[in-house]
Amino acid sequence: MSEDDLLSLYREQVLAHARSPHGRGEPPAFDLCAKGQNPLCGDSLTVFANEDSEGKFQFFFEGTGCAI
Repeated sequence: MSEDDLLSLYREQVLAHARSPHGRGEPPAFDLCAKGQNPLCGDSLTVFANEDSEGKFQFFFEGTGCAI
């Protein structure tokens, strides 16, 4: 796979996730929460995590910003 092919694939994946993100939304209950903001461009992100009985985490997020 060429570098151009990889860049195209990466671009497609980023844009596809921006159109239809997985894990978006605040869960009704969560074990951990972290917030961040980029003061230069205004992007903001809040990440939520739930830990199950086996120690595995499930992540959710809320945020605004550009696709990249």
